[in-house]
Amino acid sequence: MQTTFAACLCWLVPLAATAQTMPDYVDALPLPVPNDAWVWAGSPPGDTGRLFVLEGGGRVRILTIARPAGQLPIYTLLPNDFASVVSPQARSAAFAPDFAVSGKFYIAAESGGGNSRITEFTVSASDPNVTDPASARTVRDFTGLSFDHAVGSIHFGRDGMSSANSQLVTTVKGKMLRIDARSLIDDYPADNTRNYHIPADNPLATRSGAAPEIWHIGLRNPWRWSFDRWNGDMWICDVGGSRAGEVDWLPVSHSGYANLGWPCFDGTSPGTCSLNADFTTGQLTPPLLSFNRENGQCSTSGGAMYRGSEIRPWRGRFVWSDACAAQVYSAAFTGGALVDVQTHAAQLRNATTGNTVSLGSISMIAEDGAGELYILQANRGTSSGGAIYRVVPAGPQPPLADVGRQGGQAGADGELDNNDFIVFIDFYFSNDPRADVGAQGGIRGVDQTLDNNDFVAFIDAYFQGN
Repeated sequence: MQTTFAACLCWLVPLAATAQTMPDYVDALPLPVPNDAWVWAGSPPGDTGRLFVLEGGGRVRILTIARPAGQLPIYTLLPNDFASVVSPQARSAAFAPDFAVSGKFYIAAESGGGNSRITEFTVSASDPNVTDPASARTVRDFTGLSFDHAVGSIHFGRDGMSSANSQLVTTVKGKMLRIDARSLIDDYPADNTRNYHIPADNPLATRSGAAPEIWHIGLRNPWRWSFDRWNGDMWICDVGGSRAGEVDWLPVSHSGYANLGWPCFDGTSPGTCSLNADFTTGQLTPPLLSFNRENGQCSTSGGAMYRGSEIRPWRGRFVWSDACAAQVYSAAFTGGALVDVQTHAAQLRNATTGNTVSLGSISMIAEDGAGELYILQANRGTSSGGAIYRVVPAGPQPPLADVGRQGGQAGADGELDNNDFIVFIDFYFSNDPRADVGAQGGIRGVDQTLDNNDFVAFIDAYFQGN
């Protein structure tokens, strides 16, 4: 973050704007994809022009994204598969951090008979929108997993390591795993089901009898989890037992080997377990939020910390969903403390027709390369009956520069005045992503960096009244 900006703000005077309540209405833009069970979506690092989508049968398709100014984005489905595995239920996918150079892409999917597999592919040398089928390489085979609790999400962290999906350290089940799938070192040369290196700083890398891949323990079914693209914090939606699930938060400063508590706790409810000897009850990481089944929830299906720019009231909120309640939720947190929770899907409309959108089983809340959000639907255990929606603004959105209320408090109030400058400057020097309003060249947008471009874009928006 650049912390110098030469300007005098003492001459600013209030700029009138129409006072109004700023609702956070959102609409759903249906994407032109087949009626399949869509289980994952994402974009390569730095790629804002493509969205890759994975359906339950193991096929990955690509949608190109055009973003005309002042209009809804336009999506075009490319005709060919990008990659494909044969699977009764695909689960997740991930891009290598250097995907633009290496072309490495990974799919986690069931491989039949209670087994799951993570497969690596490499983009074709002649076509950036397909992988070379001959490049397929098994990274890891998992055996003896149940249908509900097979490998969930896989991601690459900021350290370049990849992770896959409870108290026993002798098994990988119910754990968060951390491996180096890109290393030239294969720690298991005689085992064709494990083709990777164990990072030397994994907490149990050298413990006799322990699974060296383990990074965190005490999870039940973290079907979807994600990294905050702004600061690297980990957000986990873990499907519960008798409860519907929980939302967990591990800041990027956490060095690994957290115990999330299952089955000693199901959400915040005490359970029965033999606690891992490395931990006391007071050392368990409690959930930020815990949900029960009384309101129709059954499976917390994951989401993302919103760092996009289009839905301004959602910026800095964690957005997730539930498979059975067919709802989209968001919550604001400050330092791990809950501020508020909102339910959004009840007012969801089709952005092109104006009709109410009826959400079925939600498999994931995904984000693209620009940080914008998508709702994925999938009928569980099938390869049909799903859809993908882009979440887009509806109704009046707060002006870009309307970030401060009276007294210099954060929030939109329909007025542009000195309070907005006070709050913006506080955001900027506190390294708060809500000050990320300008991309290179001082144009409006987010680029995950705080610098002088943000001041330029903010001042321009302020004096334009928007």
